[in-house]
Amino acid sequence: MQSRAAGLLLALGLLLVAGNARGEDDDLGGLRPPGFRPPSVFDQAWGGEDELTAHARQLQGFRLRGRKASSNVTDVWIKPPRFPSIIPGQFVASFREDARNTSAFLENLFGSLRTEGVHQVARFKGPFNGFAFRLPPAMALLPNATAALLRALSALPQIRHVEPDQVFYATVISSDSRGGKWEVPTPLFRMRAAAWSTRVADGALVQPACTGGACSGVVVAVLDTGVDGGHPDLAGNIVGGESFIGGDPLVDENGHGTHVAGTVCANNNGQGTMGLTPGQKVYALQVFDRLGSGSTSSIVAALNWLARNGRAKGIRVANMSLGGPKSWAVCAALDAVVRQGITMVVAAGNKGVSMYSSSPADCNSALAVTAMTDYDGKPGGLATPADMDNGDDTFTDFSNYAAPYSANRVVSAPGRLVLSTWSQRACGRYGIECVPWGPYAFMSGTSMAAPLVSAMAARCYAKGACRAEDASEMARVVANAATYNAAHRDYGFTGDPLRPVRGRYFGYLVWGNQW
Repeated sequence: MQSRAAGLLLALGLLLVAGNARGEDDDLGGLRPPGFRPPSVFDQAWGGEDELTAHARQLQGFRLRGRKASSNVTDVWIKPPRFPSIIPGQFVASFREDARNTSAFLENLFGSLRTEGVHQVARFKGPFNGFAFRLPPAMALLPNATAALLRALSALPQIRHVEPDQVFYATVISSDSRGGKWEVPTPLFRMRAAAWSTRVADGALVQPACTGGACSGVVVAVLDTGVDGGHPDLAGNIVGGESFIGGDPLVDENGHGTHVAGTVCANNNGQGTMGLTPGQKVYALQVFDRLGSGSTSSIVAALNWLARNGRAKGIRVANMSLGGPKSWAVCAALDAVVRQGITMVVAAGNKGVSMYSSSPADCNSALAVTAMTDYDGKPGGLATPADMDNGDDTFTDFSNYAAPYSANRVVSAPGRLVLSTWSQRACGRYGIECVPWGPYAFMSGTSMAAPLVSAMAARCYAKGACRAEDASEMARVVANAATYNAAHRDYGFTGDPLRPVRGRYFGYLVWGNQW
């Protein structure tokens, strides 16, 4: 074991000596290798005074928790915790902006380390220039050697940053298919676009934010579990997709991505539900698997693709109803997308804590969305169901929150009991039941609030009010919400800046017809 660790360090030492070479880089083309899929087994969160050492020790502890000690170290990843936070032994590294000959560098690096069991598992070419690699399982028994190896890699002059390849999840907390009065809540009547929350047969339709061709001027990218391209309420609206987990972006085995997409664009076709901007075009970027989980690698690859190709596809807004541990890599890749003139809308998270504890909500160039409750589509807090913990027109108990210094990038939208489209193949899976009358489901979470804001941001671009070519328009979305709330002081909710909760900032409630 120790000789293997010494060999790894020696190989990196030789690269360090030769690492000052500079030259022209080669092609910055394609992203992940075809069929790349992150490992499906993960480990618990790491943390502490020294991130690299802590991660290495975590791997050692994982083996001891997972099974009895054995001489066979190739199968130590057998019993992961239920909600893991890292991929064991896998890391994401980024090159410095002035690094050259990076492909040759990687060829030499992994050529030297291959016999030691270190493998490159992904290559990121584009604004985020980097790679992902995996250490051999035997390293789990040598935490100090692992930390030393990672420090040696970080010291190479080409390398800017190294971090664990972490696990991200869809930011949803619950489903609810209750009957009676609250089976068809209408949380967005005040925004004049609540029809997707009410069956057409109930006759409770309201005016959407736009109709017909007026809704399809720009494209919204949805980074999620994929979208059910065959859903009848999404027909004609899903204009394409890419998968970064080796799957099919128009096949959603989970349902979460289809729910998000429907909140944006479900058709006003006399059946099912209706999105805030019915007919809006959506591009599916699949970063999560059927369990609703993905990795830093899959998200960075998708953001890299978006930065390079998004504007050519007509994309001006991207929705990320997902979250995970803090990640410099995710924020760096997201920043690159924003510099292309695409507004990034992200869920604040569902742990009821500061949103700065997770990414992408902590990314400074992302528009973060918190969740509030609205059971009757009217202000005033008059319609709290008897069996609901959260009152009407108040912040949700699960929503993460911000601080006032982030006021220019935080808004709120309804995120409790939101009805939207659900993947036809996912009804009944993972304890989530569709409503009796079709592939639709009620969900709660900041995941459900974020696409409302994405739809409104897309409307801003379509109307010409948002038009920045190299920056986000999040400040305009926030300013319009603040202006409307100031002029209609009874419009908001308990927890907004006019009715603040000490120590928590949830932002102003967006208005669905602001453009």
